[in-house]
Amino acid sequence: FFFLAPDVMATTAVSSITTPRLLLRPFARSDTAAIASHCGDLRVARMCRVVPHPYGIAEAEFFVDQVCSRADGRIYAIVLGGHVVGCVGLESISGESATLGYWLGAETWGLGVATEAAGALIDHAFGGLLDGLERIESGYWSENVGSAKVQSKLGFSLLGRGPLLCLARGCELEQQYTRLTRLEWHRRRVAPPPPMSAFELLASFPQGLPLGRLKAVCTPAADRAAFEGDETAIEAVWRARRASQPSLFNGAKFRFVGVEGGTGVEGGGEGGVEARSASVVLGLTDYRSFLGTNCAESWRALPPACLASPLGNAAVVRTSDGCVVLLRRSGDVGECPDTCVMPGGHPEPEGIGVASLEEWRGERGAKARAAPGWCEGV
Repeated sequence: FFFLAPDVMATTAVSSITTPRLLLRPFARSDTAAIASHCGDLRVARMCRVVPHPYGIAEAEFFVDQVCSRADGRIYAIVLGGHVVGCVGLESISGESATLGYWLGAETWGLGVATEAAGALIDHAFGGLLDGLERIESGYWSENVGSAKVQSKLGFSLLGRGPLLCLARGCELEQQYTRLTRLEWHRRRVAPPPPMSAFELLASFPQGLPLGRLKAVCTPAADRAAFEGDETAIEAVWRARRASQPSLFNGAKFRFVGVEGGTGVEGGGEGGVEARSASVVLGLTDYRSFLGTNCAESWRALPPACLASPLGNAAVVRTSDGCVVLLRRSGDVGECPDTCVMPGGHPEPEGIGVASLEEWRGERGAKARAAPGWCEGV
């Protein structure tokens, strides 16, 4: 996404931007190894317009020394958990317009990082970083469903489409051109939140999904982000609940971030059969944080990244005489006491040998995620 423009608008220098999970800061020479690792991955390069392939340290040094220093751009490293995981920036800053671009290392796809990083930069740009800015242009390859979702969430509207050269692939692809105006950005900021839906269907597999086509992606990068006064607020809720229900106890839970479906071919050759697959992105949280975020009265004010959102499962059990089985919950549970529910629960991280957040983020967690068959354990 790197372009040149002759006229540069007045800007206000910002050394870094923080979000609940991320730090956006200028790139440094010490970042070149990370840049080369991410952009050298063809999965990343093929989704960018001007990232060549192969891509090495020399290309990363040119990017840091030449591209990031251009007067018509504001380019930031995306830092998650102390590691550079991607890039977000505004280029072609001229008059009332600028162009948004971003890329992420493949290991952080599906975690909402691009939306969080680009959204923060857009807020700063329209909020005073770029004086006189009225619109931000962007775009994505038509096949890039992930980037389409990011820009839709941020409020970009589709302008049109057309062929554009992809440097890594050496051919033209169909590009979707998008735009976000200041007016639309402001409208979305002041508009009341949409009414809550009962649920949102993220993926559906009516014919079932064999375990071999299900992948669980567990990473500390998907853990819950802290918010201001985080520990104090959660502890207050936990103490109050424990005072009224002494039988409650804390325990580790998988944190659900999202699910991505895919399609492949089984059998190979022309006789192959199309087969669907799914990747479930998980972090780790605990029951105490669940009560202190998702179950707290103030939960609507928290960003999704700050919610515990433990992974649950449920089944519709139908009997041979056409009835559906429901279970009545105890009156001495943390949520939904004395209610009838479908059979289900929460997978326990102890099943793969991890009993706490500390273990998850340490050597024991790394070994558990690397062990064969751990997905079946989840």
